Amino acid sequence: MFLAGELTDTDCSTGVIETATGQKLGGQSAQAVFEITVTRECAKVNDFKGSITATKGVTTKAGDLALVDTMEGTSCGRTPRRQAPGH
Repeated sequence: MFLAGELTDTDCSTGVIETATGQKLGGQSAQAVFEITVTRECAKVNDFKGSITATKGVTTKAGDLALVDTMEGTSCGRTPRRQAPGH
């Protein structure tokens, strides 16, 4: 993913990059590389409290179906369909 500018087989363009201190640098081409890890994790649903708790103890509202934590990252999920007892 290019943050500023672009580089293709036939073209090279530049843009402006802003540093963490607010300094702007023109004539730059910058690319970011992200690493994404996907894992499956079970969580506990508490219907009485309306919450979901992940195995590491991070809790969110059950209706959100997404959990964001700065240390654990972002989790999203679905609630499995519940069957009546005996089915």
